[in-house]
Amino acid sequence: MNVAMGIGGTLLSKMLAAKTWTIVNEDTLKEVQGQFPHDGLTYDVGSNYAEIQTLNRQNPVLQYLNGETDKLQLQARFFRRDMLDEAPSKKMDTLVEWTRRDQRLGRPPILRFWVGDGTQFVMRVVLVGIAGITYSTPHFFGGMREVKFTLNFKRFTPFSLNDQQITDTRYHRTKESEYYELIAAAEYGNPLLGDIIRNLKEQIGKAILKPGDVVKLPAIEGVRTQKVTPRSIILQGAYGRKETAQKALRNEYFAARSVARPMYFLEPPAQLGDTPAVEALLLSTEDLDPITTEDDDNLVVPVL
Repeated sequence: MNVAMGIGGTLLSKMLAAKTWTIVNEDTLKEVQGQFPHDGLTYDVGSNYAEIQTLNRQNPVLQYLNGETDKLQLQARFFRRDMLDEAPSKKMDTLVEWTRRDQRLGRPPILRFWVGDGTQFVMRVVLVGIAGITYSTPHFFGGMREVKFTLNFKRFTPFSLNDQQITDTRYHRTKESEYYELIAAAEYGNPLLGDIIRNLKEQIGKAILKPGDVVKLPAIEGVRTQKVTPRSIILQGAYGRKETAQKALRNEYFAARSVARPMYFLEPPAQLGDTPAVEALLLSTEDLDPITTEDDDNLVVPVL
């Protein structure tokens, strides 16, 4: 009779498996599955805000700071019905091991948690702790028959140094005669960062600001490490000992500006006979004798 009841209990546990919970170690693919539906499953999400009090305002201004890590809490139990069931202490040892640092990985393992068939509630998590582990009294043979516990998880979100962090703090509505460098000087104390703000995708089509335009201002952490480089081909790399294309272009430009050009002079009115000096000034350049800058001795300045 007892054997039949034990076998029936084992079959019942297999049937309940579709309604229970499962945890899989993604690094080793080892699996721990609950025997029964959970005793309680809670999921906490939230964000952090700062309240800024202002004069004559009933409600404070709420400023978003950052998000909180999603938290998951599971209350469950392991129970050994018969000799065919795995000892609860072995399953608990596995869960305890997953809360600790793996010597090979250098960190605790990343887990995948789901409830039921895994189509409605699936989450990548880390097991941050196990609370309230309660063991039953030993049975006739000295082993533990039941253990109750609470698993505390946090959602795992992969991180990379190449991730673009969202660091928007506020938006600025422009006034008359404002431009990006002026706004950056007031916001960050560095007008050069205005070029970084100008090139944000939100500022496309707004190279020249008009009163009432809304300018997106990232937090200083989002622009601190970005480098502002000269865009003019004349200035960038145009100076120094190294021969660069910009330096050659600068020398070519200066050489073209240094070429001697013809100059013209007006003879004194006495040498022009009866022609008044005013008429001499109205003569076309075609009637004047060209000289170069080297003919300084022959240069005559007309006196009116």
